[in-house]
Amino acid sequence: MNQRRNRGKWSVICALLAVVAMALYIAPNSFEGENQRGDLIKKPAIEDMEELIDETGWWRYVLVDGSATILGCVMEPRGELTIPGELDGYAVTGIGHWAFFGCSELTSVTIPDSVISIGHEAFAWCWGLIDVNIPNGVTSIGILAFRECKSLTSITIPASVTDMEHNPFAYNAMTSIHVSPGNPVYADIDGVLFDKQQKALISYPGGREGPYIIPEGVLHIYHSAFTDAAGLTGVTIPDGVISIGNHAFEGSGLTSVTIPASVTSIGSNPFMLCPLSHIGVSPDNPIFQQLDGVLLDKQQRRLVAYPMAREGTYTIPEGVQHIGDIAFAYCHNLTGVTIPASVTSIGLGAFMSCTGLTSITIPNSVTSIDDHAFNYCTGLTSVTISNSLPSIGYKAFNRCYELISVTIPNSVTSIGEEAFYLCSNLTSVTIPASVTSIGDFAFHTTIAEDEYVPLDNVFFRIEKSSFAEQYAKDNGIPFVYAE
Repeated sequence: MNQRRNRGKWSVICALLAVVAMALYIAPNSFEGENQRGDLIKKPAIEDMEELIDETGWWRYVLVDGSATILGCVMEPRGELTIPGELDGYAVTGIGHWAFFGCSELTSVTIPDSVISIGHEAFAWCWGLIDVNIPNGVTSIGILAFRECKSLTSITIPASVTDMEHNPFAYNAMTSIHVSPGNPVYADIDGVLFDKQQKALISYPGGREGPYIIPEGVLHIYHSAFTDAAGLTGVTIPDGVISIGNHAFEGSGLTSVTIPASVTSIGSNPFMLCPLSHIGVSPDNPIFQQLDGVLLDKQQRRLVAYPMAREGTYTIPEGVQHIGDIAFAYCHNLTGVTIPASVTSIGLGAFMSCTGLTSITIPNSVTSIDDHAFNYCTGLTSVTISNSLPSIGYKAFNRCYELISVTIPNSVTSIGEEAFYLCSNLTSVTIPASVTSIGDFAFHTTIAEDEYVPLDNVFFRIEKSSFAEQYAKDNGIPFVYAE
């Protein structure tokens, strides 16, 4: 994981989307079968297998069921790349997860006919990739396999592909996606990717411009289907669509949208990073509603999405219990938010990158804050944390550069990895004796790649003989005993 993180230098948004996307599938390349009793068993994941280097000293691979799955190259490839059909006498049948992730100088890839699977994010962030052939024989293409391939303008999916997880082509500038007419599972309509029955819209080419009318008969808009379609100026969602997936329109150019009465399922904020000031919902929808342009469920228990283009402050309605995943993410113009005492949980990345927020009070009713909740709230100077909270999640306040002091309530028993990482102005942290676990780099900064040190000016207020005291000693963090 560290190799992938350091190699790609992902932005916060990419890290979050990876978390969300990867939560949707089981461990990478874990293959299941049955033993003699019929019990379900799981073979080791690729990352647990022995990595091999071929006789040329160029290709990294593992053996899976007697054939080779490529993990990448010993050195980052550039220009034109031809993947061999055989390595050391083993047929190459797979391109593994993240195999060529971040190979930005790769311009073309030739995949051999022997390959049957392309892994998750296998060619993600290959910015210079302009040409790739997917041979007839490939049966599966993984999550975000060609993510951020900004130079790729079109792609053809052969008849053999029967398994694509979500949208393999998100964050692209393609103008068309073509499917072989003989494909039994997928089809394209005017260069837009659908399932064969045209019930699910899977991928809209991100390089298209202008408005788009979703065809009648479509029931599902898949996860990330319109992601990063910056030229999309408007969309007509027909009555009949019943589900809109996670991040479905994220980063698109939508300035207005109306959710029809038929929609009964909406994933994590599908309109994140859209320049919307209002989210419309048909008044006949039985599950969802808009309240002053903010998307909530009909009972006003869950806040689903806040329009990013709004400015100023916002008071969450009384009665809301859950602030949904990424509900306010990237609302840079949100300067203040009032969370009522009815709220009990704050979702994954709920306020991530709300750079205009300067202070936040988390009421004592909140018992759960998910990872990344206030990640990259760079203007946040003060935070009051609920005293009913049992834990502070992974990267919960990561990169809150202006945060000066924090008092951890005595309900908290664990502080997650990188919880206050890179909070460069943090000087005072009060940690109670209730805390018995502090994750890696929770109060650290980076001075060089893979070199982490405690924040420059931070000191702890702690209790004698507490876990925090030992943590401070182990990490060279100065401390004083609380009175």
